[in-house]
Amino acid sequence: MSLLTDEPRTVGAHSIAFEPPCLAIVRLKGRLREEEIRRLREHMNAGASRQPFTLFLLDLSAAGEVTPGARRYIAHGPLKTPYRGMALFHGSFHARLMAKLLIGALNTFTKLRDNPVALFGSEKDARAWLLERHRKLLHAASPPAVV
Repeated sequence: MSLLTDEPRTVGAHSIAFEPPCLAIVRLKGRLREEEIRRLREHMNAGASRQPFTLFLLDLSAAGEVTPGARRYIAHGPLKTPYRGMALFHGSFHARLMAKLLIGALNTFTKLRDNPVALFGSEKDARAWLLERHRKLLHAASPPAVV
């Protein structure tokens, strides 16, 4: 049984939801503080704990400042989620740049591998990319057909 659910949980003004089979959706609204990223990560780790991998969809349309404490925690806090692809959409140039830099730090410090990050102008395009990523990951995990 999967822990994934489509009911969003709120953390401050932000939300996190899960969609089967392996999609985590975070919507940032306003300033992101260290305590909020800690709680979001706790939900992420719990929600993805029984999945072989997690794909991540990040809505930056209403994202605000990321505090220094939150930035440190994103890069160095405990991570149990096996990310295998991240799609970011909407958001200002600054929000997209900050998110891309923080995810780069996350990948480096946590030694995540095979976790591509892509930026999109719409949620539809981001979801399409994640769906294709999911197909590729499943295909790579499938044993070859016996002839």
